Amino acid sequence: MKKSCHLCAELLGGELHLYHRAGENVVLPCNSSSFSSSCSDVTWFYNRNKSPNTQQKVWNRSPQAYRLNMDRSCSLIINDIDPGDSGLYTCRSGSGSSSDGFVYLNVLSVSSSPPDADPTKNGDITLLCSLVRFSGFSSCPDKSLLWLNETGSELTGEGDGYKSGGQFGCVSNLTVNLQSSRRFTCQFVERNKVKVEAHYQHEGMMSSHLSLQPYFILRKLNCWNVTYV
Repeated sequence: MKKSCHLCAELLGGELHLYHRAGENVVLPCNSSSFSSSCSDVTWFYNRNKSPNTQQKVWNRSPQAYRLNMDRSCSLIINDIDPGDSGLYTCRSGSGSSSDGFVYLNVLSVSSSPPDADPTKNGDITLLCSLVRFSGFSSCPDKSLLWLNETGSELTGEGDGYKSGGQFGCVSNLTVNLQSSRRFTCQFVERNKVKVEAHYQHEGMMSSHLSLQPYFILRKLNCWNVTYV
């Protein structure tokens, strides 16, 4: 039986790994070993991949500034996350890097194609589930992205009203008939634990929507504003 882990956080060798769904608000704790009581001494950095040349300081004068805050414990708060926010965040207290704290943010999202499918018609749509994370990690393990129907039954291969397209890296797709089920769930499972899950649900007679907004244009993070709350 797989164990569930809502808004899962995992501490591995001093590194914190956070798993969230697109659209959520997240709190990245400053786990620097030389933590200062003054947040004015704390600096946050962001990396999408392993290259040190891509490290960016989280600071002001950016269009994304409205989504960021730093609380009084120096934790970085990111509102309404999308897959472009995934990566490595480093909390540095003072000027040295020897005591940096590392937080890896992993973001799961689900989208549909076509996005404007009419649930009143007996048609098929393709659901796409993707886990976006720090590019320095290896690809997602095989069979780590699972699909479930509204009763919680796992959907594998081909069955009544669905056909699995398989998993490729950290992306999995599922073709479904809108009349077969009203809710589908994608889970990321690692070491037999559900780290995070996201849902697709269509409702009403004339509309269909994602319970989580589709985010597939991965924007590049520029320098962001940090303010105190």
